[in-house]
Amino acid sequence: MDDQAESGAPAPVTPEFCPIEVIGQTDVGCRRTENQDAFADFQDELGYRLLVVADGMGGHQGGATASRICVETLGEAFRASSEPLPDRIRCGLERANEQILEVAASDSRLEGMGTTAVVLAFTPRGEAVVAWVGDSRAYRLREGQLEQLTEDHSLVAEMVRQGMISPEEAVGHPRRNELLRSVGVHSGAEVEVRRIDARPGDRFLLCSDGLCGELPAAAIAEELAGDPVEAAAVLIEKANRSGGPDNITVQIATLGERRPLVLASDDTPRPANRRVPPALWPAVAAGLALLLVGWIVARPSGDEHSPPSPSLVERVPPAQPEAHSSPPPRETLAEEAAAPTELSTEATPPALETTPALALEADLAVEPDPEQAVEIATSLAIDPKPSTEIAPLEADLEAIEVPALEPDPERAIEAFLESWSRAATARDYSLYERLGFELSEAAFAEKYGERRALELRLVLFEWNRDGPDRLAVRVQATTAYEEGGLSRRIEEERKLLLRETEAGLRYAGRWE
Repeated sequence: MDDQAESGAPAPVTPEFCPIEVIGQTDVGCRRTENQDAFADFQDELGYRLLVVADGMGGHQGGATASRICVETLGEAFRASSEPLPDRIRCGLERANEQILEVAASDSRLEGMGTTAVVLAFTPRGEAVVAWVGDSRAYRLREGQLEQLTEDHSLVAEMVRQGMISPEEAVGHPRRNELLRSVGVHSGAEVEVRRIDARPGDRFLLCSDGLCGELPAAAIAEELAGDPVEAAAVLIEKANRSGGPDNITVQIATLGERRPLVLASDDTPRPANRRVPPALWPAVAAGLALLLVGWIVARPSGDEHSPPSPSLVERVPPAQPEAHSSPPPRETLAEEAAAPTELSTEATPPALETTPALALEADLAVEPDPEQAVEIATSLAIDPKPSTEIAPLEADLEAIEVPALEPDPERAIEAFLESWSRAATARDYSLYERLGFELSEAAFAEKYGERRALELRLVLFEWNRDGPDRLAVRVQATTAYEEGGLSRRIEEERKLLLRETEAGLRYAGRWE
């Protein structure tokens, strides 16, 4: 027996987090001209994760408006609160209910609009909560067995629960679309919330009834067991083959194995992933220190508060996660501005206290500790919003070799994505091939050539260095096109590896 056991002291607990991979897609279906579904993937700065799918109703304009408001309001409430997950979700949906009612009251064209909502939320360690209003559903696939985690708030589902009709009779019942609960139709949303068991390897599905209303559970389980990116596309395709009478939206979340957390300087557990490559931190700190020395030497003597040099760090607010909705496009959904980090000391002039770069100068001048410089520079440079795990953060900064200066990788990635989008929309196979993609010209023509009014839009979510000359990149890809006289829109997350060459970035395969 060890000393801790003899003394009765609890064994130290290593903080952990559970990485979650999320794939989402939506499609207008075969019979609708407008997509009134919306979905989103939110994450707060402590690593709590929230997924939501909303299925709007209430006419050509009202349904899309209601689902969008629901998703936006829920995301805002989630990120602004530190309450337990069940309380955050319930409060967010209740607030969304009030917001939809207020908007509908101000515009007669939106009268009666509402939406269903199904929510799945995770703590950093992977504990899960599911909540819902209406008939959008959540499923869990574990070891090949599919389990429905929600119960429809619909008239027909209630009739089945009371034994009035059989499940088989419910499938084609003429009143199967009548809801007993919804968000935004009546005052006081009735939200059902449950804690659920979640284990590494579990796969979860959130979907609107455009999917679960068309496919049996066995068909859903069969596809959900495969690659999640392919599963999302195939599930939508099969729902459309079954008739596709409604919009179809799916979100698939896969839980990875728990991993150790890296502790920040304030001992707050944070997921071990950052937008700025860890190998660059010592170089950033060293460069800041050199610039600081030059500024101190050049500063006029005898004037302690003389005008400072230009900012050493230009902080650009990081991009916030966007709710997925069609229409309007993703760019129209509300974003929350990230507050810049503020550092100050007593020696800092009052007029300069709100400038992070100048506060950094003051801190370094008072106590020019290299380790502190790395810590401060890191706090200014890193996106405070953790996101999907790409690569672990290197804990031992001193062991990392300082790399030579290089062009900004993020700008290079943006240029690559722009060229990729241009190659697809212009049907330019030669450009597509020069970017490193190995799709044959015939396959390229089949994929992009037959779609009318094709638009491929790529948004960079996150990147990290995966090796000396490789970058791991996560993007949101939106493909909009016309087919069979109908407008189609597919949104999905893609992970890829890019190789750095003298000619620029080149595609190097999928990142698993």
